Amino acid sequence: MGTTSIIVELVIIGFQGIIWLSLVIGVFFGYDWIDFSKAKDWVTILSIAAIAVSYTLGLIFNSVAATLFGPWRLWVYRMILPDFESTTKEFWNIYSTIMLESPDIHKHLERIFNEIRLLRATVINLCLIAIFTIIYVVMRTDIGWQIIVFIIVFSFFLIFLAIWAWKRAMRRYYKIMTYTYKILRSSGDRV
Repeated sequence: MGTTSIIVELVIIGFQGIIWLSLVIGVFFGYDWIDFSKAKDWVTILSIAAIAVSYTLGLIFNSVAATLFGPWRLWVYRMILPDFESTTKEFWNIYSTIMLESPDIHKHLERIFNEIRLLRATVINLCLIAIFTIIYVVMRTDIGWQIIVFIIVFSFFLIFLAIWAWKRAMRRYYKIMTYTYKILRSSGDRV
């Protein structure tokens, strides 16, 4: 189950990437050169290829998102637990202790981390989708400024929601991890 959910999350992240990469292609080349009517004969092969490409892009974008969100992660961690030193070595010590001594809570933490992974990549992909949608609409369509303003406002709203959800998931993750670790250390028993 865990591996399947990670694969699905990476495919979702990759599909988000395909959306903004398609918009980049549309900005620079338009879509007139593509004959979409011929694609119906290749639906199965194109679907399998899209999933494979999505998975690969998901791996890449997940790594990029983890790098870009690294400083934010530490900021959220320090904000939640200012009295707790947030070194990498200490984090992995806490994580390993919970994994070994409390497998059920570890599984729960892994589910939360899967949400975090998806949300942080979604923030970046939504930013890129918004940017390239606006550029595409301005360069390739005759849509009025009201629609462009709506796209900008709606994009900011979605990005804000994704950041808010990411931050809440991070808080939940670190609080559960820290409280579980403190209980394990104070009682010496399994949780």
